[in-house]
Amino acid sequence: MTGKPLRLSYGPAAVAVPVVRDTRREAPAKPGIETLTDALRSATGAVQRRTRAASLIAAIETRREHLTDDLAARVTALLLPLRGDDRFLTFAVDRALARIRGEDVPSGLRIETRFAMAAGEDNDHGRVRVARGPVQLTAALTQDGRLRVGASATLDVREAESIARTYGTMFLPIRVTDASGSVRVWMVLRAGSSDAHGELSLPEPVGAHVTIDLDGLPAGSAEIADRSEEELVRSLTAVTTRHDLASWEAIARDLPDGHPLRQALDS
Repeated sequence: MTGKPLRLSYGPAAVAVPVVRDTRREAPAKPGIETLTDALRSATGAVQRRTRAASLIAAIETRREHLTDDLAARVTALLLPLRGDDRFLTFAVDRALARIRGEDVPSGLRIETRFAMAAGEDNDHGRVRVARGPVQLTAALTQDGRLRVGASATLDVREAESIARTYGTMFLPIRVTDASGSVRVWMVLRAGSSDAHGELSLPEPVGAHVTIDLDGLPAGSAEIADRSEEELVRSLTAVTTRHDLASWEAIARDLPDGHPLRQALDS
């Protein structure tokens, strides 16, 4: 069963997404780029390096002006080796390095929604595709106007084993931007012995166009639960297969009672 959100009594399509309220009086200060650089330098193990690199790359995206020449050189020296460790890190690392150098970065997939629906002849309309490192990212509008986002990659046996060992389940961060704003959704990337693939089914875009792209480093089972509650619930409601639903159920089992992801699954 693929292509449509699940419509089971316990499935995400039947879920009323809980309102997530931040009860803290003020958000903690974000660590600076230098602090994040030192944290990455001291990281041990694939999960810790990936988690700390993700935080550093996110900071570069929004606070590049804080980079001195010396700090930029130190960050570059730390990020470059990650490209050789894991092909799925290459796009986000290359994007961050381009930011450091002050270069333009590639734009995401873009669908002109009205033109796509008018021109479509098959089940999907306005299909677009782009390579992001080893990932082929696709997007299209379905006949009922929903946004379908797909990802695929070819693997060799050693890489498939590495994914299972260092990620458990791999989750790809997908950024979707339309007239209503910009959100991140996590896609379960199902890895087999020779390929990996995943799919999201999202609500009809708002406005004349929608853009879609990878948004940072992938996450594994060990770190995905640390993402925002709103992102986790949004991602759950976009699954299209029972396999993906089971992946989120496995994550939810380790979350505390009352967590919105568990509430969404239990409702």
